[in-house]
Amino acid sequence: MASANDFPVGYKFHPRDEELVGYYMRNKVRGAPFKDENVIPDNDLYGSMEARDIWKNNGGQTLRKGEDLYFFTKLKPTSSKGTGSRVARTIGSGTWHGQNSGTKVKDPKTKETIGWWKRFTYANTKYLQENGYWIMHEFSLDPKLAMSIKSNNSRTSNSDDYVVCRIRKNYDKKRKADDREETRVVESQRKKIQRKFENIDESYVTPVSFAVVEDVNTNHYPQQQKPQQEQRINLQHNGFVNNVDHCYNQQQ
Repeated sequence: MASANDFPVGYKFHPRDEELVGYYMRNKVRGAPFKDENVIPDNDLYGSMEARDIWKNNGGQTLRKGEDLYFFTKLKPTSSKGTGSRVARTIGSGTWHGQNSGTKVKDPKTKETIGWWKRFTYANTKYLQENGYWIMHEFSLDPKLAMSIKSNNSRTSNSDDYVVCRIRKNYDKKRKADDREETRVVESQRKKIQRKFENIDESYVTPVSFAVVEDVNTNHYPQQQKPQQEQRINLQHNGFVNNVDHCYNQQQ
């Protein structure tokens, strides 16, 4: 891909879907030169090189959100004979996992279908931190249009082999990963606080039961007052008896 220094300040390479198919793919199949060479380089996106190396070697780590890498690449049949419609989607130790069966790309003027694009996400069970890290859009020329170009031009390449791909970083995955990390930290802090409270003596945190208070109010104090009441009654009784005895003795 052309260096950023090759463009005027503020310019970005950001072709629309119909431009990728109608101009770049069409000229690639025709074997015609581009106005600006090496803007979209050839790269094996279904080979032995790891996705992280392709991304790094082509300046992917310097791109911002909304900026992408573009490559021409050849499709590889899964058959050992090199024939068949099934295509190998492996890349290094990972693979490109398809997410749709294909969406039409139409000419904005004629409204005719000129190509198709498919969406893929990067999958890797060996390096889980890279799983889902990249998204790829694969653009291909419509087979009927490719056949028409091929029949009218002897310089054409195999239209079934070449596709143009747009690769971008999956920022949603990073956001979800950050959310999971934040949740993990909060949960860890919550558990630490919970363990701290569990180590406190229960006597400091156990509230006084209302049943105990009620029992004290209704049973404890009357039991203390009852002996005093009996003592007063006994004194009064003894005083009355003494008075009776004194009167009887005087009469005698």
